[in-house]
Amino acid sequence: MITGSVARRYARALMQVAQKTNAMDAFAAELEAIAAVFRQSRELVDLMVNPAFGAGERRKVLGAVLDKLRTGPAVRRFAEMVLERGRIGALPGMALAFREMADQDAGRLRAEVTSAEPLGAGYRKRLLEVLARTTGKEVLLTEKVDPTLLGGMVTRVGDKMFDGSLKNRLERLRATLTSGRA
Repeated sequence: MITGSVARRYARALMQVAQKTNAMDAFAAELEAIAAVFRQSRELVDLMVNPAFGAGERRKVLGAVLDKLRTGPAVRRFAEMVLERGRIGALPGMALAFREMADQDAGRLRAEVTSAEPLGAGYRKRLLEVLARTTGKEVLLTEKVDPTLLGGMVTRVGDKMFDGSLKNRLERLRATLTSGRA
């Protein structure tokens, strides 16, 4: 099993190449596309890490995946090197580490908001403005819908979570009432 520090080390090595060519976002997108294929196909990962398949077969399969994704030469060499070193199963972790480094380098921050219903355009814009002002960074927002929240939203920025959902408020009220501290 590859550790986070090893994934970051591989990502940092690719980051040096990306910085020289000013292609961080392109590299991140290509890595994420490869990682998505790996996450979608457990059989592919099993084949890529299974020593029963020869190195040539695994290279051929990886090459076909990279061709289909139209991966550029630098990321292609990176993926092939990761395969050669027996770390291909950890490529999704490397892609995540690379994305985090690229975002940090660009002064971006990713946030995830989960709401009971899709956010309206005006509300999304206001939320992005507030998050940008609060963090001092450009914020990239990912939206999810979870009807069980009943109302409100849960916002996750980095390792911080702000739960303003109606579901959470009702649970806190229930806990207060059942503890006899009302």
